[in-house]
Amino acid sequence: MHAVPMQLSNQDLDGLVDFSDHLNYYSEGFVGMMVTDTAFYRNKAYHTPQDTPDRLDYGRMAKVVDAVLAVVR
Repeated sequence: MHAVPMQLSNQDLDGLVDFSDHLNYYSEGFVGMMVTDTAFYRNKAYHTPQDTPDRLDYGRMAKVVDAVLAVVR
């Protein structure tokens, strides 16, 4: 697994990935990244009252965290 450095401006990101908290930090000059499983496209319960902790796959989430950590180190 390899990380690819990218130089993006706010203009590059405009409308592309503006639906997460990371953009607020990026707009203030902080380096950040967004990791998504595109849940809003696949999970009809996403951000509804039915979107409850018991529906999450914590084992898979841990694997994602481990993979991201390996890339950013």
